[in-house]
Amino acid sequence: MSDAADALIERRNPSDIDRLRETIGFDVLPAYRDEQAVVGAQQARARWPHLVAFADSRAG
Repeated sequence: MSDAADALIERRNPSDIDRLRETIGFDVLPAYRDEQAVVGAQQARARWPHLVAFADSRAG
């Protein structure tokens, strides 16, 4: 998985758990995996592979 693309997606569309972390100020669920965000990232990679490649090139 591309960390840069995931970060871009999360910045633009934060999940509920990300908003909770930001509001509280710390991670109340450190082992939580946001399945909706994971699926969204996979769909974005499938739909826009050139954008994911661009984000990867900018990150590294």
